[in-house]
Amino acid sequence: MPVIRTSQIEDEYIYVPHHHLSRVRTNRRPTDRRSYKTNSYQWVVFVLTIISMVTSFFLIIIGFFHTELSKFSLKNVNPAIACLDCSKTDHIPHNLLDYVVLKEINGIDYCCAYNTKELTALLEISMRGKHVKSALPAFNVSNFSLSSASAHVQLLAPIKESTRSPIEFTDELATMLLKDVSEHDKKFEHVRKVDLLKDGFKVIHSGVYYLYSSVNFKIGSEIKCSTLSYTTWHHTIEKKSSSQSMVLFKSAYTCCNDCTSNDETSYTGGAIRLLPGDVINIKISGYGLAFIDRNSTFAGLMMMGES
Repeated sequence: MPVIRTSQIEDEYIYVPHHHLSRVRTNRRPTDRRSYKTNSYQWVVFVLTIISMVTSFFLIIIGFFHTELSKFSLKNVNPAIACLDCSKTDHIPHNLLDYVVLKEINGIDYCCAYNTKELTALLEISMRGKHVKSALPAFNVSNFSLSSASAHVQLLAPIKESTRSPIEFTDELATMLLKDVSEHDKKFEHVRKVDLLKDGFKVIHSGVYYLYSSVNFKIGSEIKCSTLSYTTWHHTIEKKSSSQSMVLFKSAYTCCNDCTSNDETSYTGGAIRLLPGDVINIKISGYGLAFIDRNSTFAGLMMMGES
């Protein structure tokens, strides 16, 4: 009687008659085939993933080089907007040089710009490149000279016509007075080729003058700005001639008891052409507003050129 193994794991045998052999089947597990198919599928997916990643990587590299080659070809075909000698740019930050194109022309390194962004960097390099290579000569007092006509004088408070209150505002601006020549401190004040009036400067020689004035607005600490009729005060430089009077330069100051600007001065000035006989006056908004001090309340002029 033949012997047939009934299991691949357990070593057990049974005896089957010959006429029953056709009905006997081996005990092979169907899960073995399913596991084999699953493993094969995973390997295929893994291989395809690797292939796609490698392909994508190469496509990115090809695209990058294609873009760079296109830029390079374009810059070789089209002329640069501007170029600058880079041999003298050692003091220029490297971040600026990164925004321009370095190009060798006749053995000299040039920084070139092909678009607006590169041109902006090139302009900044140009501005920074204008540096002084050697130290400036020391100041020599013997070579110093003042302009042919100039003056610098301390201002005095305008004279009040009444004493009704310490601070008084009028329809017309109050004219500041100038310190008399006899009282000048020669270390700080001078008058040269200009007539000094009681309330202004009178021009003798025609030319372009720079005029300036500084007024230190300050009131007593016992006076509150909120109690005043006006809290914004004006400070002007005016010109009076035979034909007309006009305001040349002007500044404004706002009264505030608790502000840090209380210690700031009001400064104004500028250049203008003056003729012989023109009178320069310094005016403010009222009386009792200015603190008189030679370091902060003064006026002056200087000739910049004759005409």
